[in-house]
Amino acid sequence: MVSFADFNSRGRHNWIARELRDARRAVATLERGLSRPQLISNVTLSGQFIGDADETLNRMMESLRNSRRLYRQGNTLIFLQGGNRPGGGCTPTPIVVDGVVSKVAPAIVRNVMMCQERRSNPPGKGVKVNLPIEYELQFAVPQSVLQQVVAADGFVDALPTAQYIINHPVFDKDFNWLDVGYYPAQQILVCGESFEPAILELPVLREPVATVVDALDRLPPLTRRWVEGFYWAGTDDVINYIGAALMTPLMPMLVEDKHPGVMAWA
Repeated sequence: MVSFADFNSRGRHNWIARELRDARRAVATLERGLSRPQLISNVTLSGQFIGDADETLNRMMESLRNSRRLYRQGNTLIFLQGGNRPGGGCTPTPIVVDGVVSKVAPAIVRNVMMCQERRSNPPGKGVKVNLPIEYELQFAVPQSVLQQVVAADGFVDALPTAQYIINHPVFDKDFNWLDVGYYPAQQILVCGESFEPAILELPVLREPVATVVDALDRLPPLTRRWVEGFYWAGTDDVINYIGAALMTPLMPMLVEDKHPGVMAWA
């Protein structure tokens, strides 16, 4: 029987201390609301495979797909760094461009998976006195291994496509509110913090707008702040300016739905 005082001494009993430390780290991670990266064995620090390479690569591909943090945008793979979902202030970070894995990709992917290799420390010449007879070495997935994952047939094609990546909730072209999340139908990935739009009640127009001040008072707060410092010749000037600004985002919708619309540049 090994006493608690001997837990950190060299010997095969060290697995007990290792399991206890792993459990303590897992509890601390759960308290923070995050999941620990999946540990992949059968990969060496130099990027070689021990045993069936295809089986190990399939485990890595499955881990990345299940993380829901990897998206395809054109010829680039985007990883959601800083959170395990689009919300929570995560940052879309490119890790693969034109099929080439970046140098920082292993450090970023480490949030989802990393490798572990069991090594021995036999007594004798060259023994590491601060390590037990057997120990585990954990490290980020080597860049060469990640390159094989990306190059595997069908892996990139199976990733969700994000044609548009936006860092705050938005309205789509049909004026549906898209909160934080991924929308496969529109291929839109919305990151950032969740919030609800301010829906204002429309004023009841009992009489025509007589002055510029009346016209500005009936604008939404942010739009009013945007134009309040301008000099306006009259109410028509305000209406035409706001209409021209709105026409820029609305024109594609008008054309698509075959509605009349006019745009002109001075």
